[in-house]
Amino acid sequence: MFTLIDLVNELGIGAFTGGHVSQATFRLAELFRPADPAGTAVALRHAAYQELLAAEYLRQPASRDTVLATIPRPRLTEETRASLYRRSHPARWDHPGTPAGHTHQPRPGQLPVPGYYHDPAYDQHPAVAITWWSAWAFARSQSKRLPTALEWEAAARGPDGRLFPWGDDIDYTAVNCADTWSGHPLITYTAWRAERDHGKLRHALPGPVDAHPANTSPFGIRELAGNTWKWTATTISGHAVVCGGSFDNPYRAIQASTKGTTPRDHAATVTSFRCAQNLP
Repeated sequence: MFTLIDLVNELGIGAFTGGHVSQATFRLAELFRPADPAGTAVALRHAAYQELLAAEYLRQPASRDTVLATIPRPRLTEETRASLYRRSHPARWDHPGTPAGHTHQPRPGQLPVPGYYHDPAYDQHPAVAITWWSAWAFARSQSKRLPTALEWEAAARGPDGRLFPWGDDIDYTAVNCADTWSGHPLITYTAWRAERDHGKLRHALPGPVDAHPANTSPFGIRELAGNTWKWTATTISGHAVVCGGSFDNPYRAIQASTKGTTPRDHAATVTSFRCAQNLP
């Protein structure tokens, strides 16, 4: 978050039309959103712009020296690690850190119903009950990859930084989540827990990935909110970041910016994955 004074000090008064400092006269207003009721602060519309600012900062040698002096050791991102591994092991699909003895078979105890992967009735349902290691390997076997958490949020929020892929309004017909199963809003944890233990949420399951046409982002990507959490390539301290929320999460937890972290060997009914591919 930046105050308008911060922006003047960093960008100069020329960043404001006519030298008048306000959100309305800020020349880069399209990249930001209001961050306080008083109108004295703004925030970037979504995290993608933060990476652009960081990249611009790191172009300067003095800035790189400052960062290197601050961080105890360089950080190797998951994407860089994967790229290096592919160069040295071009024929293999598995991630270099895949635990010994790991199997890519779905975890039987976590399948929504018996025969989930064999019954044609579930052909359009998400691939659940698999680990991050298996999702990573499958994506690579298709000459694709897992999206990063940043890519996921940017794809879901669109250029206007919306709350949900379809916009800022609550639409119970657009998503598979706890509120839609229960038939009423689950505002508090107590209400959600009661519904999960004694209500309709006990019978909640993932649904077809094409069941909610309105659940489409500005880029035409379907089902980026609700239904199942999705593995991403982003990892933090050995855990993978998951995005999107699932069928048993309340509405407040299925926003386009919703994220969580999960052990990479975890497999559950509520977690699946999507693939991404770099354009030529």
